[in-house]
Amino acid sequence: MSRLRRILVATDLSPAGNAAIKPAQSLAEANQAKLWVCTVIPDLPITNEEMMMLRVNLDQVRKYNQKKLDEARTKLERQIPAAKRTRSNITFMVRDGKPATEIIKLAEELKADLIVLASQSHHGFGELLLGSTTDRVVNKAPCSVLVVRSHSKPLDSSKGK
Repeated sequence: MSRLRRILVATDLSPAGNAAIKPAQSLAEANQAKLWVCTVIPDLPITNEEMMMLRVNLDQVRKYNQKKLDEARTKLERQIPAAKRTRSNITFMVRDGKPATEIIKLAEELKADLIVLASQSHHGFGELLLGSTTDRVVNKAPCSVLVVRSHSKPLDSSKGK
């Protein structure tokens, strides 16, 4: 494998999903690579008819979605301490849509050399993101994919130096 320059790590913000962040960060530091840490919030599945029945308008739905995106960004940024962020080349991203589709699109946009995901999650939304999503990303990604077992030991990239 050639040197990694762009690494994308995706999490559903569950403890199991966040298990992918530290190994991705270690790989980024060892390779002096740029690291993108992202999460994808599924679209709110509501039709115009449902909005009318619930007496909500499009503006309310947009505000709700924006609130969810802002909350996700705050949670995402908490995963890496501020001191580490200033020393590392890290960017946080929050997308909305179908998790596998958005992760693959983002990897293409960033020209990522590697996508890092956790292998499993057992927490509601996490099952959506890290169950079938991991399978879809592994099979359709434009680059290599590292699947981290959520209960594995942390990766130590300092060995062998």
